[in-house]
Amino acid sequence: MRSNYSSLIGISHEEKNCWDIAVDFYRLVFDLELKHYYGKETPNRIDTSALIYSNKGDFVKVDQPVFGDLIIFSIHGIESHIGIYIDQTIFFHSSKTTGSVHDRLDRWKTLIVGYYRPEAKWLK
Repeated sequence: MRSNYSSLIGISHEEKNCWDIAVDFYRLVFDLELKHYYGKETPNRIDTSALIYSNKGDFVKVDQPVFGDLIIFSIHGIESHIGIYIDQTIFFHSSKTTGSVHDRLDRWKTLIVGYYRPEAKWLK
């Protein structure tokens, strides 16, 4: 199940934002297509927050995350960032400053809104 997604590491945020990385991750690792919620241009933080809020129904909130679950983060009080749970200490995401990288969950724990799993009916 934990197929190799190393080809996604090191991609600039300009090339693939946090949601694009999640879509590619699900395609590579789980052979599943997540929905695309916006057009070609990356939405700003406020628009991203609106997209997250209006589409949370496509996902089930989970208390015990497992490999591949999505993490929603609140940045500056706005739910506007997505990461992928890898294990108890590591997640995978893309940010403007780092591009796509593994990062330590403990550095971000105060920003975590919740862990989410896509509902099968909302997979493309």
